Amino acid sequence: MVIPCYNAGDLILRAVQSVLIQGDHVEQVIVVDDCSNESTTLKALDQLVELSDKLLVIRGAHQVGAAAARNQGIRKATGNLIAFLDADDVWLPEKLTVQLEHVSDWFDAYGDAWFSASDALLRGDSDSTPANGDAVDFSQGVAHFLLVGNGTLQTSTLIAPTALLQTHEFNESLHRHQDWDLLIRLEEAGATNCYINTVLSIYDVATDRSRISISRNGLQNTLAWFDSIKNVVQPEYLQVYFFSHALNRISARQPLHFIVGVIRVIRLNPINGCKLLVNAALRVFNKYVLLQGRRG
Repeated sequence: MVIPCYNAGDLILRAVQSVLIQGDHVEQVIVVDDCSNESTTLKALDQLVELSDKLLVIRGAHQVGAAAARNQGIRKATGNLIAFLDADDVWLPEKLTVQLEHVSDWFDAYGDAWFSASDALLRGDSDSTPANGDAVDFSQGVAHFLLVGNGTLQTSTLIAPTALLQTHEFNESLHRHQDWDLLIRLEEAGATNCYINTVLSIYDVATDRSRISISRNGLQNTLAWFDSIKNVVQPEYLQVYFFSHALNRISARQPLHFIVGVIRVIRLNPINGCKLLVNAALRVFNKYVLLQGRRG
């Protein structure tokens, strides 16, 4: 299994321990440190090798990003399967037991052409909720589920054959949506999605402040992904996602970038894009009117 790490503090110890309690299901744990420079993280990385002889810590010579760090781990993997975990997330104790119950059937049915994700618990400062719950529908594919259906597939839930991942790696040019990009492209390449609708991992939203998805460049990074995936995904899916999620506090502080983004996205399908823009503007206006009414 592969864990990328960058300045995760002692959370990396918590993550690795949640893997080791899976017992004999785990043959190898590869931690790829992406040039951490924070003292608590460096101390924790030194402590990792004392936890188990299954641990392999790879320290990069220069910072390459999460996608490239995961690819480094994939290339070093020796088992038949690879699972992933982010350094600030954890697995539940039964995670691999549940997934491995199905692996033989998946290999028999699909060979190496399959991948499996599961639901994740979004844990915040005061409450926790499943990312997907019962609202799971893959009938129109992974891209529709993620971009139109508001579904979530977390890297920390993913497991797939090593042979598949060594052939189809993470896109190292992306700074956002690397996991979604990989799964959409795997399905496009003919791999079967074997989703398990059970919470098996915890995505710790309370430690989410530094994740790339909420960075100042989040909007630009999303648009860069759109450019790379637009020949694989229906443009209407990208437009729905953009107008449902792109207008937030960060994008509002960057009006020029947002306007340029709107133009780029509308050009994917002008008629549908203009319709979604109007609907998005009406939602914002109605929310503003409601807020003003409450203040009055």
